[in-house]
Amino acid sequence: MRTEPFEPAPEWTAAQLAAEGIAEQRWWTLDEFEAPGTVFAPRRLSELLRDLLWDGPPPEPVDVGVWVASWLSSVRLHADRDRRERARKSGGREAK
Repeated sequence: MRTEPFEPAPEWTAAQLAAEGIAEQRWWTLDEFEAPGTVFAPRRLSELLRDLLWDGPPPEPVDVGVWVASWLSSVRLHADRDRRERARKSGGREAK
């Protein structure tokens, strides 16, 4: 799909985005997607975009499996936050 240029404007705060593991929201070129060391969710996003650009939309929806990764990431983030909070309350001792 093509659209007129615009600046992404998230509805969430920077803290809410960070809590979801989102470090940056901006437009990316395909070359930037494929650059070494760049990580996206889903991991194969550059492959999916390349296919979309070259072949057009698929005839059926594509399951990219992000909800599982996003949910697990959220669980890990909350567990890490809770562990830090317990450590802070116990005077700096790491609570397990």
